[in-house]
Amino acid sequence: MKLADALCRAVAALEIPHAQSFHGKITISIGLAADVTDHENGGEALLKRADTALYQAKDAGRNRVAAG
Repeated sequence: MKLADALCRAVAALEIPHAQSFHGKITISIGLAADVTDHENGGEALLKRADTALYQAKDAGRNRVAAG
């Protein structure tokens, strides 16, 4: 989480203009998930949790980190 937060802040600090962006500049949102995967599902459940977390971060206002 600390690294992901630092990445969000670092990208926002670059202040790269982007007219169509939510904040008017380039930002990133990150969805995190961690687990021990089994070979049966190939990590699909983990990927789905990370994807869900990413959309939670975006829905919360973007330029954020969410864990799922």
